[in-house]
Amino acid sequence: MIIVRSPLRISFAGGGTDMRDYYRNDFGAVCSMAINKYVYVTVNDLATYFPHRFRIAYSQTELVQDAASVKHPIVREALASMKLNGGIDINVMADIPAGTGMGSSSCFTVSLLHALHAFKNELVSKEQLAREASRLEIDILKEPIGKQDQFASAFGGINLFRFQKNEQVSVEPLPMSDTARKKLMNSLLMFYLGGNRNASEILRGQSLNAGANRVHLDKMRAQAVRAAEILAGNASLDELGQLLNEGWQLKRSLADGITNPEVELALQKALEAGALGGKLLGAGGTGFLLFYCPKDRKPHVRRALENYSEVHFQVDDLGSTLLYYGANG
Repeated sequence: MIIVRSPLRISFAGGGTDMRDYYRNDFGAVCSMAINKYVYVTVNDLATYFPHRFRIAYSQTELVQDAASVKHPIVREALASMKLNGGIDINVMADIPAGTGMGSSSCFTVSLLHALHAFKNELVSKEQLAREASRLEIDILKEPIGKQDQFASAFGGINLFRFQKNEQVSVEPLPMSDTARKKLMNSLLMFYLGGNRNASEILRGQSLNAGANRVHLDKMRAQAVRAAEILAGNASLDELGQLLNEGWQLKRSLADGITNPEVELALQKALEAGALGGKLLGAGGTGFLLFYCPKDRKPHVRRALENYSEVHFQVDDLGSTLLYYGANG
């Protein structure tokens, strides 16, 4: 049996500049943090006496004879790219619901590819995992998404990612003192609004508006670089709150469906209660709200958003990890 886990992420700034329609003209930049919420994938041998050759269990269970018959597109294309012909039992578990803005789809792709490589007794680097996951989702499945989620999940940690027009991605881990990291974690709050959304539809609209959005995306790229400077200790950490606000104001104008009255009301309540800044994570619509808030104002923000579930988290520094590798029998 093989067990792999890969972390979800929160993005501080730059989301949208990791999409090819943007960075192919210059470069994109995203500042993000992997967190200790995970997508787990287990892979096991499926004995020959089973009547099916593939078993895939996620929100549904598929029992099929050949990889081409698998309905789940990521699983189907991952099996095809790895040239696996059967005898495989795949199970998926997650700490966070899918479609809620934390990069769960790409995180799943990273975990699955990592587990399948291990199933074939292949060692794989974090960079290769991120590149393969990006290629599968963007080039093969034609999803209108960027690359930040795949790289954040594969590498873990707090990073500035730069997406170059030649398709190369640089990963710049941000050095933070223990004191600064503790203050950061003591200043972040996250709440779940409930529900999920189709990120692809929102991002497809953003992609269609890429030319008109260029000026806003240029500013969002600059904010990612600035966020990295703040986190690396080159400015007051509290400036991150204002940066979240400024980034949200730009992001909400990129496409229809990014925001709605519930999102705006929740953000307003948190800011009035003392949060210095906030944003909706992911493509938009619903999911998780992230706030930067002084520690002494946290109780006030919690009361203001008491109808929503708070999510507690820490940094994940490991990235995609092979937790268990064992032979059957």
